[in-house]
Amino acid sequence: MPAVLLFCAVLFWSGHNVVAKAIIDNVPPFSFTFYRWLLASLVLLPFTMPYIQKDWHTAIQSWQRLLMIAVLGISAFNTFLYIALQTTTAVNVGLISAAFPAAIALLSLLILKIRLNRVQLIGMAISFMGVMMVVLRGEFMAINRIAFVEGDLWMLTGILCGAMYPVLLHNKPNIHPLSLLTITIVLGTAVSFPFYLLDLLQGRFVQFNVESASGLVYVGLFPSVLSYLFWNRGIELVGANHAGLFLNLVPILTAMMASVFLNETLRWFHFAGLFLVIGGMLLFNHKYLLTKAGA
Repeated sequence: MPAVLLFCAVLFWSGHNVVAKAIIDNVPPFSFTFYRWLLASLVLLPFTMPYIQKDWHTAIQSWQRLLMIAVLGISAFNTFLYIALQTTTAVNVGLISAAFPAAIALLSLLILKIRLNRVQLIGMAISFMGVMMVVLRGEFMAINRIAFVEGDLWMLTGILCGAMYPVLLHNKPNIHPLSLLTITIVLGTAVSFPFYLLDLLQGRFVQFNVESASGLVYVGLFPSVLSYLFWNRGIELVGANHAGLFLNLVPILTAMMASVFLNETLRWFHFAGLFLVIGGMLLFNHKYLLTKAGA
């Protein structure tokens, strides 16, 4: 079921935000990106090599698109996110992340010529209000007190890069999903390697301990392998715009997991925000859901 796949993808990505925030002081951003995708590559390659060998000629013919997917969606977005976490607040990151679905819809319009109807725009607005409910802690007047810092600009840049990922997947090469996932991750690892060397040359080393090592293992497996596999399949089934609205759940799920693992209090506005986000998602996807119900 596409909804289950997409929900699991954003659930693991939400966990990634919590883990990354916890270990970012011990893992420099460039090194974080490189080790994350290196681990994911090592996990995937033994299982996906037969698919890659079968799809190799088709993949070579589409190497430019695959490289763009890897650079923007695999390497750049995550690096910018880790850089942002060094200087910006969780509230600001959550607020900026809420722009993901709108960025996907805008890029889909500009590149794919896919337009949204009035009901979909209303659904997107309701979901955005739900996210705002969470990141502003139920006080909408607090928006005029938010101060943007350097990290916010990095996050905005990352959003633009990450939003290109589902758009580029719209016309992906005709290869097996496991080939697509592995090739883009390996390419993302290769692109990240020179920047990892830059970290080393500048004396920024990973401080390995139980927390940082276990955090890297989680990030390298769940949000890097399973999330992308589920996300790619979800986009294939429902399209970039429908899948993109699930990203509104990330700030809310992140807040919920932070309440469990970081002992942060879960308040009424988290539940109110979740209600609005889910309601907006259902409205946005109402035609798709009605079609499936009548099938």
